[in-house]
Amino acid sequence: MTGALASVTPLDLAAAVTGTGLAGRPVVLHSSLSSFGHVDGGAPAVVDAFVDAGCTLIVPTFTAGLEVQPPADEQVERNGMVYGPPTTVTDATPQYSAAAGNLSLSEMGAVPAEVLARPDRVRGGHPLNPFAAVGPDAGRYVGPSDADDPYRPLRAAVARTGAVVLAGVSYDRMTLLHLAEAAAGRPPFVRWALDERRQVRRYQVGGCSAGFHEAFAAELDPLALVVTVGASRWRVLNAAVAFGAGADLFRQRGPGWGRCGRVGCFRCEDHIYLSRG
Repeated sequence: MTGALASVTPLDLAAAVTGTGLAGRPVVLHSSLSSFGHVDGGAPAVVDAFVDAGCTLIVPTFTAGLEVQPPADEQVERNGMVYGPPTTVTDATPQYSAAAGNLSLSEMGAVPAEVLARPDRVRGGHPLNPFAAVGPDAGRYVGPSDADDPYRPLRAAVARTGAVVLAGVSYDRMTLLHLAEAAAGRPPFVRWALDERRQVRRYQVGGCSAGFHEAFAAELDPLALVVTVGASRWRVLNAAVAFGAGADLFRQRGPGWGRCGRVGCFRCEDHIYLSRG
């Protein structure tokens, strides 16, 4: 259904999942629930549509609010950040737990929050960029080892005929492109959070993605199956194909490819500097 007053029903969602060939596959979903218009059943209905079709649904559940400042002797140059005073760890300093439901809700959205609310979900071990999954093979795609390998869930989806769905969002939300950056030789940044022993520890994270829509829409849209679900425009991409195309573009177009248009974005500037070796 389309139109401002349209309601998206569970049957509409089920038809979209099966009609785009997603049934039974691992699906990395980036979504905006508001893009649909009204959804009967809300975020739970969206998650159910994938799980009921046999998908393993993988979503980002990132937690930027748990980042801490490193000790002065650990500060890394050209790291895409402005350092503040080192964090003094106290009992009140927040710490990540895979069992908890904390996430950056305004950035992640209602569907990841719904995945985290489910008792059978599995969540990864990275304290700043964790993924969560529900479905028959959730534990195959996310887990504790993700702490040292934040894009392991994406590599697993690439290796197992997975798909990426951008539901009402664009390529600036597509985390797979950070995996493509790494494959093309662009180094990750470092951020700090508390580990399970409440010690300040460094973790790898991606760079700025604000320029990815402008850079990749014309290149990747021809590879996508585009459908409309309610008022939401879905781009459905084969994860392996999108990953390969993204890595090739990063290699071919050079260090500045994909940078955002914001003047003085030091994340982009530092990434370009590091990519040039």
